[in-house]
Amino acid sequence: MRKQKNHRPLELCFAAATGALIAVFIWLYLELTNVGVTIIWDRIPSYINFRHYTLVMCLAGGLVVGIFHHFYGPYPESMADAVRRVNDNGYYPFKNLPITVIAAFLSLFFGGAVGPESGLVCLLLGLCFWAMAQFGLARDTIQACLAEHPGASGGYMFLRMLKNLFCATSRLRDDVPPPQWKRSEQITMGMATGVTALIVYLLMNELFGSAFMIPHLDSGEIYIKDRISMILLAAAGIGSGYLFLIFRQLTSRFFGKLRTKKRIFSARFSAV
Repeated sequence: MRKQKNHRPLELCFAAATGALIAVFIWLYLELTNVGVTIIWDRIPSYINFRHYTLVMCLAGGLVVGIFHHFYGPYPESMADAVRRVNDNGYYPFKNLPITVIAAFLSLFFGGAVGPESGLVCLLLGLCFWAMAQFGLARDTIQACLAEHPGASGGYMFLRMLKNLFCATSRLRDDVPPPQWKRSEQITMGMATGVTALIVYLLMNELFGSAFMIPHLDSGEIYIKDRISMILLAAAGIGSGYLFLIFRQLTSRFFGKLRTKKRIFSARFSAV
């Protein structure tokens, strides 16, 4: 325990480096999503004059997603399924993150019903548990360095720890957090990772532009008819939500029968 306390600053620096890498992953995910959608739905239609472009592109996208699901399964998971997996199992598998990201890209690029939130939630959950597994590997690396070279410098051990950030996921343990981690250690490591990730993400937005643009509406006056419209729209939204649940149940039964006949029909866009 004495050595762990002495090397706490080293572990916190590694947690900060892990958070910075996670921020880069998230920024690239949102940026590539924006680029893909822009190319398919803005750039290409501007160069061709085809009346049924939207219909053909959606059909082609559905075929591509169906083939992908046929070989790799129904990725990405919906937000509810991902959170339920964490609640039931206590962790989220991160070894299939590349497949999850590709599946999210395919759905988003071709205008699927899955929003960036669904793939992003799966990506964030996977990266969080990947980071915790990295923390366990980093502590093992410190102990291994001390066993090999009792006088090893902090810089040498830190470089060894950074090298492990790019190791194969098969080397990482998924029984995280490890039993030897205290609650206070989990909190400090998590805060170091989260704060650094937020800072790096905001910094990348400042340097390279926002990866995911959210429109802002100008302020204005609200009249009585606007308030009445808000109530009517809220009621319409609630009614639409119930209609969504009804149609989802009907389509689940319909495609459930097709799924038993043809595997390719098992493709679906995850609803957030």
